[in-house]
Amino acid sequence: MGGNKGGQTYGQSGDYLGEIHSDGQIYGKSGQYQGKETSSGQLYGSSGDYQGKIDPSGEIYGASGDYQGTVHADGGMYGKNGEYLGKINDDGAVYDASGGYIGKVPEGNGAAAFKLVVRTS
Repeated sequence: MGGNKGGQTYGQSGDYLGEIHSDGQIYGKSGQYQGKETSSGQLYGSSGDYQGKIDPSGEIYGASGDYQGTVHADGGMYGKNGEYLGKINDDGAVYDASGGYIGKVPEGNGAAAFKLVVRTS
């Protein structure tokens, strides 16, 4: 089963995926810097390039400002056309649309969960 400990993120089979530090910095499984999420929800890549944002309402936008989807307050994740993609639980566990466990992200990290669901669907 996946999990997280001190910001470490694990996949469905328990494989280590990387870390999301409390300051928003994101590192891959080999320790390479991947980017960061700011306290205002803006996402930046490893070279500092703007990747998009998640706003306080849970709406997620790409780098060009295009709407990508929404993470609802109950953890439900929906794509840009309203299709159900999956869910993130309060403990950071992420599930796909059919309820299959995908992995785990640090608690409260809806943007990371959304990326995980989109990447695996």
